[in-house]
Amino acid sequence: STHPTGYELADMTKILNGYHQFLDQWGFRQAFPTDSSLFQAIGYRTYFFWQRIVEQTRMDNANDGIVISGWESTTIDNHSGIVDNHRYFKGDPKVIAEATKPEVLVIQPRHVIVAKGEANLVDVYLLNEVNRTGPQTLKLTAKRPDGSTAFTTEKSVAAKGGDTYGQLLVEAIEIPAA
Repeated sequence: STHPTGYELADMTKILNGYHQFLDQWGFRQAFPTDSSLFQAIGYRTYFFWQRIVEQTRMDNANDGIVISGWESTTIDNHSGIVDNHRYFKGDPKVIAEATKPEVLVIQPRHVIVAKGEANLVDVYLLNEVNRTGPQTLKLTAKRPDGSTAFTTEKSVAAKGGDTYGQLLVEAIEIPAA
C-alpha cells in the first residue's frame, strides 16, 4: 500500500494544526475547549440551516419535495454536505428531522438581527400533514436567556387542513425589545 495512513493524512494534519492555532491565537478555547467541540458547533449550524430550508420548502405549500446536499466528494472542500467525505454525520440529524415532522409550528422572524431596544416582527406558520382543521388558539411566549417571560400573546386562528400543508397562521406579531 502506498498510503498506509490514508491519502489525505498530510492535508488533514495541516488543517487540524490550523484550527489549533486559530483557537489558541484568538482566545476561542473557552468556547471551544477541543477542536471537536468547534466542529460539532459548525455541524449544528449546517444542520440548522437545512432545518430552516426544509421548513421554508414546506411552508409555501407549493413544493412536493426537496433535495438536500448530502455527500462530500473532496478532501479539502468539505463545507456543504450533511456528511463528511467519510460519510459520517457532521451533526445530529435530529435537528433536520424536527422540520420533517407531520405537524410543526414555525416562527419566522422578519429580521434575524435587530438593534438593541428594537422590536421584531414574526410570522407563524403551521406545517400540517395531520389534517388539523377549524378554529384553534395560538399561544406564543418569548423567553429571556434566564428563562423569565419577556412577552406572551394569544391569537385565534383557523387551520385549513385538507390539501393545505403549509399555512400562514398569524402575520406580523410584534415581539417587543427584551
